[in-house]
Amino acid sequence: MKIVVLNGEFSQGKSSFLGVSPDTVFTVVTTVLIFVLGYVINNWVELRKEKNRLTELEDYFTKLIELLERPIRKQIDALVDFTNKLKEKKEQHYSLLDITTFQVELLREIDSKDLYAIFIKRKKGETSLKTELFGKLRGQIEHVDVVKKSIKSSLEDLMKKSEGYEHSYKESIKITSEAFDNMVSENRLRGVQLAKDQLLMGLDNIRAQWIAVGQDGIVFQDRYIARKHYLDPVKVLC
Repeated sequence: MKIVVLNGEFSQGKSSFLGVSPDTVFTVVTTVLIFVLGYVINNWVELRKEKNRLTELEDYFTKLIELLERPIRKQIDALVDFTNKLKEKKEQHYSLLDITTFQVELLREIDSKDLYAIFIKRKKGETSLKTELFGKLRGQIEHVDVVKKSIKSSLEDLMKKSEGYEHSYKESIKITSEAFDNMVSENRLRGVQLAKDQLLMGLDNIRAQWIAVGQDGIVFQDRYIARKHYLDPVKVLC
C-alpha cells in the first residue's frame, strides 16, 4: 500500500505489479498452486493405485503358477498309468483321466504388458537378463497350454486308430473263418476227408486249441489271445 497527496489531502492507493493489483496476483497464484497441487495429488493417487494393482496382479499370477503344480503332477501320473495300460497285452477299455484343473487359460488372460511391468520394470537387475527370464516364463506357459491341448487330440487320434484296428481284426477273423469253412465244405463235396488234407487238418487243430482257451474264462476273441493261439501258429503252419 502506498500514500499519495491528491488536492492537498492524503489518500491511500493500492500498490500494483506490472499494472496488476496484489489481490489479482494472489488469486491467480493461488489458483495455479491449487491446480498444480491437485494434479500432483491426483497423479500420486493414480500411481499408488497402479502400484497396488500390479502388486495384487503379481500375487494372483504367482498363486496361479503354484496352483498348477499339483494338477500337472496328477496329469503326468494319469499319462504314466495310461501308457502302462497300453503295454499290457490284453484287450481292454482305454481311458485317460483328464485333470480339469490342469489349464492355463487364466494365466494366458493376463495382459503381457502388465506382466512386463511387473517382472521387467519393477524388478531389480539387468534388463537383458530379466527379459530373457520373462520370455522363458511366457514360453513355458504357452508350452503347457499346447501340451494340454495335444493330450486330448492325441488321445482322440489313438482311439480312432484303435477302433479301426479292432474293426479290421474282427473282419479278418471272420473272413479267415469263412474261408476255412468253405475249404472244408469243398473237400467234403469232393469226398476228401479232413484228416487227409494236412493243411486243413492243421488249421482245424489250431482253431480248436484257440477256441478251447475260452474254457478257462479267457475271451479267446481277444486279439492278443488270437495272435498267440491262432495267428502265430497259422503263420508257422503255412
